[in-house]
Amino acid sequence: MNIDKFWEIVDQCKDFVNPEVALEDLLSELSPEDIAEFFYVFCRLEAYAYSETMWCAAYLLNGGCSDDGFEYFRRGLISKGRAVYELALKNPDDLVCLWGQGDIRNESFGHAAPDAYMKKTGLSVEEAYDYLYGYKRGEVFELHIDGQLFERKPQTQSWDFDDEQENRKRLPRLTDLSSQQYECQLAQWAAIGGIAA
Repeated sequence: MNIDKFWEIVDQCKDFVNPEVALEDLLSELSPEDIAEFFYVFCRLEAYAYSETMWCAAYLLNGGCSDDGFEYFRRGLISKGRAVYELALKNPDDLVCLWGQGDIRNESFGHAAPDAYMKKTGLSVEEAYDYLYGYKRGEVFELHIDGQLFERKPQTQSWDFDDEQENRKRLPRLTDLSSQQYECQLAQWAAIGGIAA
């Protein structure tokens, strides 16, 4: 399965209230081999979205983001479709386009392919996951965006995501929105006597 076919499937599901359900239904129509191919691409895209800057973007968008939360955020990012995913990889600060749309974390989107694979093959959970995570292990996966090989930036040293100054260096627009939201919440709490003015 090539990347275009992968995104064609995801883009058919992205506007559903529960895109993971729509995805599992679509994948259930494919052969076990095609489902394994889909999951292989999915895992590689999830890995490509792993960076400190992306994690900070998730933190600012969601008002916090744990280790597991960041995994579910990257799954949710994929569930938003190709345009949003590629936009975010090129510049995580462009995720301002998702501001105010609610939490995009979607743990279940990562289970759609294994669930479809189990239904198709009759394998147990353990057998299915062992096979799928071992599928094409060690094979090189190259991601192209806009016809160009996407080169991941070197991992930056981690920083405290509560450090507004550091966040602003990397994600100025998301930091502005997050800061404005925090100031607004402080004003609301002060108005109802929740904190000292």
